Amino acid sequence: MNNITIRHSLPNRVRFEMPLIRNNEKVAGIVEEVAKEAEGIFWARINLSCASVTVRFDAQIHDSESLIGLFSDVSKEVQ
Repeated sequence: MNNITIRHSLPNRVRFEMPLIRNNEKVAGIVEEVAKEAEGIFWARINLSCASVTVRFDAQIHDSESLIGLFSDVSKEVQ
């Protein structure tokens, strides 16, 4: 249930599917806070009904895989 997959990506922007946040405001709030506090993430937009997280980031600090790792850690903590 904590599988995170890339749904779409552009330079410095990626959209993940994160089933754990589907209609779950508590977990989505935790994901949003982690994104806000992480260096190199400019913003994160969460869609509860689609279970997606769209992130705009600094490519000198992050790439898609490092963001998957960051959000996977959150998934592990809340389960």
